[in-house]
Amino acid sequence: MNELVLDQHLSMLDNRRMEGGFASSARDGEGVPTSCHTIVDNGVLRKMIWSSRDAAKNVAEGRIDEAMTTGSASRGSHMSPPTTGCGDVQLLSSNRLQTREELIETMGQGYIVHSVMGAHTANPTSGDFSVTTSTILRVEDGEIKGALKQAGVSGNLFKAISNGVHLGMPSSNNGVSSTGSNHLSDILFSQGMRINPA
Repeated sequence: MNELVLDQHLSMLDNRRMEGGFASSARDGEGVPTSCHTIVDNGVLRKMIWSSRDAAKNVAEGRIDEAMTTGSASRGSHMSPPTTGCGDVQLLSSNRLQTREELIETMGQGYIVHSVMGAHTANPTSGDFSVTTSTILRVEDGEIKGALKQAGVSGNLFKAISNGVHLGMPSSNNGVSSTGSNHLSDILFSQGMRINPA
C-alpha cells in the first residue's frame, strides 16, 4: 500500500457506477451500495477493495489490522457465496494517449498481439505468465511487415506495467470476466515481455 506498482502516469479505477458498464449496478452482491474506487493513482497503490465477508475474514485471521466493505462483492449466482471482485476496470493515463499508428511508430521493432490463449494460467502472485497466440503481427522500422503463424508470449506482467508503458486511444469494451469487465485501450509494453515465434 502507498508504493509504486504501475508506471507513474497510469491510474486504475474500479468503477461499479460506469454508465453502460457490464458490471455496473447500484448495489453489490451483498446488497451494499456501490461506487467508483481509485485503486492506483499515478502509479501508487492507494486502495484495496473488499466484500463484507472477505474484510471480516481477513481481520479475524490477523492478515490485516482493519478493513471494511467497499461495495465490491460479486456472486457467480444466487447460490454461491459472495467474494471480493472488480466491477468495470479502467486503466487511464495522465500522458497524451496515442493512436494505433503512433504506438506502432513508437515501437519501432516489435510485435502486435491481438489475443492470447491460456491467460488463466498466469501466476497472480509473481506476475509470471506464458501463453500462446495465433493473432500476431511483426513490426519493423515502425511498419507492419506481416503476420506470424503462431508465437509464445511470456514474461512478467508486474515488470511490464512498471515502466515504459504507452497507452492508446480509448477502445470499445473488451474482455468480460466472471467478476466484471476491462475497459482497456491498446497498450505498448517496452519491457517484461518476450515473443518466441514458432
